[in-house]
Order: sequence, then C-alpha cells, then structure tokens
Amino acid sequence: MMRRTILLLSCWSVGFLAAAAQAQPDNEAPPQIADITWQRVPFDQVVAIAFDPATDVAEEGDTLIATLLITDPDWGPLVEDPEGILYRVEIGDAGSAAFPSPEPPPFTGPNVTFPGFVPEEAIAPPANASDLMLGLAFTVPEFVGRNQGRLRGLLNFDVRYSFTFEVVNDEPDEGVPVFGTAIEFISVIENPAFRGPNPRAFADAGGDQVVVAGSIVTLDGSQTFDGFNIGFDPNDPNVFEKDDITFTWEWLSGPTRVDPSIPDPEDFPEIAQVTLTQVGTYVYRLLADDNANPEPTSDTVLIEVVSSIPENDAPRAAITSPTTTIVVGDIIRLDGTGSTDPNGDPLSFRWIQTDEVGQLLAVDLAREIFQPLGGIESPVSQWQAVTAGEFFFRLLVDDGQLSDTATVVVQVVEASGSSIDAGGGNAQARDDGSDANAGNDETGADAPAPAVGCGAGLGPALLAPMGLWFMRRRRP
Repeated sequence: MMRRTILLLSCWSVGFLAAAAQAQPDNEAPPQIADITWQRVPFDQVVAIAFDPATDVAEEGDTLIATLLITDPDWGPLVEDPEGILYRVEIGDAGSAAFPSPEPPPFTGPNVTFPGFVPEEAIAPPANASDLMLGLAFTVPEFVGRNQGRLRGLLNFDVRYSFTFEVVNDEPDEGVPVFGTAIEFISVIENPAFRGPNPRAFADAGGDQVVVAGSIVTLDGSQTFDGFNIGFDPNDPNVFEKDDITFTWEWLSGPTRVDPSIPDPEDFPEIAQVTLTQVGTYVYRLLADDNANPEPTSDTVLIEVVSSIPENDAPRAAITSPTTTIVVGDIIRLDGTGSTDPNGDPLSFRWIQTDEVGQLLAVDLAREIFQPLGGIESPVSQWQAVTAGEFFFRLLVDDGQLSDTATVVVQVVEASGSSIDAGGGNAQARDDGSDANAGNDETGADAPAPAVGCGAGLGPALLAPMGLWFMRRRRP
C-alpha cells in the first residue's frame, strides 16, 4: 500500500505539537497529507477490499475509496481557534507514452473535476486532535477499447490515471494559502462484463462479372465489412483492437470445378483468382469468419463465361425542349427520353447548367437565373426561369461504361417582351456528338434556327471543357 508520510510524523509527540503551535501562533503552517490508504468495491459487490495502487489494478465500474490522513501543526489542544482546510482532487491521464490509453473519461465523485475543484466550504479541524481522516469515493468510468500494449502483454493496464490530492489552510492570516500535495497512480483494465456483443462480419464477394473464356478472373472480397473494426487503422493510436477476419473462397458450381487460389495470402487474403476456360456460369462463395462468433457469414458471386463480348457502343443523348416563347416565371420542361443506347443498355441521366462556353455554373449563380424544380437525375427535368437572357443546359447520359452529352439553349424574355425580342424566346436544342451538324431531331422540324449571338457556333467550345468534367469514356 502506497503511503505518503511527511517528516513531521516521524517525530511528532504531544510536547512537539505544543512547541510547534507556540512557534507558529498565526496559523501559517500548511496542512499535510501524511498518508493515503485505498479500498476497492467491485462493481457487482458491496464489500470493500484492500487496494494497493502499486500492484493492483481496478476495473471499469469499480468504486475506489481513498482515505487521506491530513495533519496540520496548527491543530491541537494548544492552538486557539484552529483553521479548517480546503481540499481538491485533480485526475489526469497517466497512460504509457509508447502505448497511448483511450482518452480517460471523467471520474465521478465528490468535489472532483477536470482539472480540479476547491470546495467552497472548509472542513472543520478535529477538536483537540492533530489529524483528520478524509474519505473520498470515486467510480471508475467506462471506456472503449483495450490498450494495444496490454493486448501484446507489455502492460498490465488499459487506462492509467494520476490522482493529485491537495489540501490548503483556510484563509491564513497572511492571505496566501499554503498547500500540501500527494500524487497517486491508478491502473484500470476493461471489465469483461461491460463488453457488448461482437457483431458478425458482413461478407461481400463483389459484383457479378461477365468475362471471356480463358480469362484470369479476380474474386474480390475487400468490401467485406466488420462492425467491430470500424475505423481501424494500424497507425492510429486511438484504435486498440480489431477482429482478425479469416477469408475462405469456395467453388460451388459451374461447367467444371475450378478452385480459387490466393496470390498473396499474407497481405491480401480476401483476394482470390481463377482461370476459367469453359463457357458457362460459375458460382463462388466467400466465407468471412471474425473468429469471435460461432459461425462465419457468406456471400456468393456469379461469373458468366462467354466466348466473346460484343463491343459496347456509346449512347446518344437527345433533348426535346420547349418551342414557344419562354417568359420570366415560366416553368420549362427539358425532355431527354429521346436518348438511346445502341446496345439497349440502361441509361443514367444528369442535368446541369453551364455558361455559353460549357463551364459549369456555380450553384448560387445558377439559381439566380434558373431554379431547378425536379428531375435533375431523371430523363425529364423541370426548371423555372428567374431572369431574362440566354441560358444553357446540358444533359449527360451514361450506360455504365460510355457516355454522351447534349446541350440546349434557352432564351427567356421579360413578361412585357420589351427586354428581348419575343422572336428569340425559343429554346434551341444542340447535339454535342462528334457530328456537329447532326442536331437533335426531337426539337421538331419547325423549330427556328439558333440565333446568332453569344451562344451561336460554340459547339466545339462547349464540348471541350465539359467533356473533361462530365464525360467518362471507359471501354472494357
């Protein structure tokens, strides 16, 4: 048991106390913490047991009781009107520098804060005595995670706290308080009863694939998710343990049995490979075992092996836009349902506003001139004209591998027709394909030709910057 004993205790006697009191009649001697004893009450018990901070460790939820023996030469029967004392306790992190502890949560207990607190009420001194016994109880808080050092057998604690106890004389005559200080270190480990259930890993065998016969196929289980490993980074000192997942790949069915192999079992055990030479459908299963739950989880992936894969052709974006005069306040309907894909692939849609050379407009600026009402990622989009002028909208269609764009010019006039000639209030659709003269037939044969102005003849200029921004040209 750790003890903090001041020199005065070794030679105190009644005569010495009397001499000390006579030598310091103004109550200026500081109080001292002569000794600290500890007891521990386990979280699920009511009986206190002895606790030695030098050799013992506490657990989450335990109650620790510190009993302080406080002395002061100004106390005792020979001192008239003895002063009381104030005390405070400061608790801090004293974990290992090599293996940082989880951030220590605050303890709960009387007159304890981070970093410390001095009670307003002084403790009265003992009557006709020279020492005071002060008992303080603290509850060990819960924390998350075990220390890496303890997991490796290098430490005997998860979290380590420093307790700094201070006592001070109450309003000494000279007006400057004098402290007596003692420091204790308390080691704490995780309480197994406080550990929540370990969630099972969620196996993910990756997406289905279509490959040509003779291909080396990669089976990728890297997206397997384990809730116990969220945020784990071997270089992050704030994460202290993780599940060690075991990956197992199995052949389930196919034209012929082809068992997976693991090219790099040390660094990438979740990645397997197979070479498939026969046409047909193969099914593989991934088992993910977190070694904490009784059963692993599984997921399957289908590999379709074909003799050849037809070349994927790019889709064709097309816009049908209004042919009547657009007035400020009108709601326009931009229709991209005329977009097609030569291979019949499903298409995704995206509408955006650009300037006259194809640059994407900032959101704030775009909303000042046209307000999107819906369908930004749908074949049909609706916008409301906010101000008069010439405006540009672009449609991006994507088949998952290749994409295409089309642009439409919308001219808006004031309601009175005085700001812009009503004859220029039509929307003109533009095709951004390689054939600059192709146009979009969906606008109708009677649609007027684009007006010569700031947006006329800028097809190539529109295509170049926005092509870099939005078009994704991937070929299998």
